Amino acid sequence: MELFIFNKELELIHIIDVFNSLCWRRKYYEVGEFELEIELTDDILKYLKIGNIIYKKDDLEAGYINTIRIDLDNEGKEVIKVSGKFLTNYIGGRIVWDTVTFNGAIENYIRNLVDKNCINTTINRKIPKLELGILKNLNDNINCQTSYKNIIEELTEVLTTYEIGYRIELDYRNKKLLFQLYKGIDRSINQQNISPCVFSREFENVLSQSYFNSNENLKTTALIGGEGEGKDRVLTEINNNVSGLDRLEIFVDARDLKKESNDNTLTEEEYLKILQQRGKEKLYQNLSTNTFEGTINLLSNNSYKRDFELGDIVTILDRKWNITINTRITEIEEVYENGGKSINVIFGNKIPTILDKIKSKVRW
Repeated sequence: MELFIFNKELELIHIIDVFNSLCWRRKYYEVGEFELEIELTDDILKYLKIGNIIYKKDDLEAGYINTIRIDLDNEGKEVIKVSGKFLTNYIGGRIVWDTVTFNGAIENYIRNLVDKNCINTTINRKIPKLELGILKNLNDNINCQTSYKNIIEELTEVLTTYEIGYRIELDYRNKKLLFQLYKGIDRSINQQNISPCVFSREFENVLSQSYFNSNENLKTTALIGGEGEGKDRVLTEINNNVSGLDRLEIFVDARDLKKESNDNTLTEEEYLKILQQRGKEKLYQNLSTNTFEGTINLLSNNSYKRDFELGDIVTILDRKWNITINTRITEIEEVYENGGKSINVIFGNKIPTILDKIKSKVRW
């Protein structure tokens, strides 16, 4: 497999056809990442530099180098290891430079955030070569408000709630970067439009697997507090009809959301909808964890990028474990090593890490 190295101007400067290992980690709700290890030569040092871009042929995404490490072992062998984020992380260098209040299609909201803060903005804030991709008609309605927040954080929190993916695609022929929203295809056994994609030991398309299910972080009902103090504070709720032991409450402090901003005054109904949107996002961060991880047999009946792709909904079946799940593919890790290739797939919402929990507490 060949790796193409581009500079920041998207000019091809080198091609790598021999390397020790490559881990290419694609993510549906977050920014992907990669790690590359290659034997050190004077030549390769010229091209594996901070900021340069690595691209795999026939992929949509590419990654930029942000970390370099050079090691010398006891036998005198030198290797260079570079890692970085996918180009989507470019927009993580921008914040929402104002207060934005929006009511309409979620695709328009997200594209507007990216456009106003990364493309059609002041010359110093523009991300070179970035353009909006084609509309995908993702018309779920959203009522929301955000202020001075990192663009990537806002995209991840909002789009996860609506199960929509995002990425920056590399159009190297035209030297363009295209910001694109997308939604995976439903290939589960619940639909009848296309052939279903089922992963099961019975079909010999899973080499190894693990399953994790927990409601430790589950919350079902949210009380959201907006502006005001004491008895004058604006309050609203989400899922107040849940009762008994099934009811698990959480309070969401949303006092940063304002009725009046940028000469825009919201009605009481509009303001409550914005508060409820914040509550929906918080509850989505506190779902039951239902994760299935597996190493996929690349020689089986399900072909990667033909029968399943990142973001698709597929069916997991294991009769011995009494599991039948229709779930979304949220991460795909491609590993190239020793001349071979393996695919590790994560289905469903991931197990929260300590960092995820800290971020959640900081946000709310």
